[in-house]
Amino acid sequence: MFGAAGCLRKEPMRRRSNTDPANPARSLNTQRGFKRKCPMSRCSNFADASLRSTPFAFICAAAALFVATAAQACDDRPGTPNWRFPTWNSATSIHLLWINKATETVWWDLEISDGSNNVLSSQAGVQPIGTSFGQGLHMDLSVPLGAQRCYRLRARTEPGTEGCVSIQFTNKICLSDATAGAFLEPGERITLESFNHIGDFVRHRFSLGELTAINQADRVDRQDATFIVRPGLNGARRQNPDHSEDVAVSFESVNFPGSFLRHQDFRLKLMNDNSPLFRDDASFYPVRPLTRFGFSVSLEATRVFRSFIRHRDGHLVLDPNDNSDLFAQDATFFVIPGLDR
Repeated sequence: MFGAAGCLRKEPMRRRSNTDPANPARSLNTQRGFKRKCPMSRCSNFADASLRSTPFAFICAAAALFVATAAQACDDRPGTPNWRFPTWNSATSIHLLWINKATETVWWDLEISDGSNNVLSSQAGVQPIGTSFGQGLHMDLSVPLGAQRCYRLRARTEPGTEGCVSIQFTNKICLSDATAGAFLEPGERITLESFNHIGDFVRHRFSLGELTAINQADRVDRQDATFIVRPGLNGARRQNPDHSEDVAVSFESVNFPGSFLRHQDFRLKLMNDNSPLFRDDASFYPVRPLTRFGFSVSLEATRVFRSFIRHRDGHLVLDPNDNSDLFAQDATFFVIPGLDR
């Protein structure tokens, strides 16, 4: 009923001369009261005696209260959605699923940027496909071959630019075409899930690297399977024949800060002795997945050529690539948000 720009009041009848100077034939005796807008800044200025002495003061106060209450009612409703990794339809087409945290129907603000953080497109109030709790936005999007695209969104309670909106955007999903693998950004808290043993995760246990199921109700289990991506401790990088560059990363434990996954005697361990050898052994190149399956990654040792982290009998080991299908699957991992969140 009231807009943020102002409220309406009715002026009393004004007496004027019986003729209009511009049109002497026109009588003004029948002119009646008229409406005009008043700005909210005037509505709130109750120090003005002329406003305080009229019923209009009450109406303006109600309008101001209505606007303030509506803003407070949103708070962070409907909340920032959770994000999940996409699946590939083809080498240049992905299917995105974002999980709805709200208990009501929501629409979506979607932002797409390139690898240099340049916003390429932004849409507000996108129509959802899944609307109930635990569902979210399903979208098929194209990714130009060889290009990187980043996606993030927030939820909205009404279509277009109306309604309450999440205070924050989700974290970005950044990926290239289906052959390029996952994008590991330093500072991200991530968990690695097995490609061929879905539901089993990379974790440390008794200072050893293992692949096990995780009890989601157990906080320690979730922390053991969560790592912070850090720049490679040895600073390694290399140029590929296609002129792309591999930059090493290291994986720091969230519940044992300063300790990193490393290989030693071809076994993955959680350690930190800060020696040059340790820094080499704890640095890995995230490379295109050996399975060629999008949004997954294989991790190659920087010090041992063509040797990769893989799982074998529930243990994490470093083995040379034998080019078998089984090795490719054992050495490929999905990158998902850290389970400790």
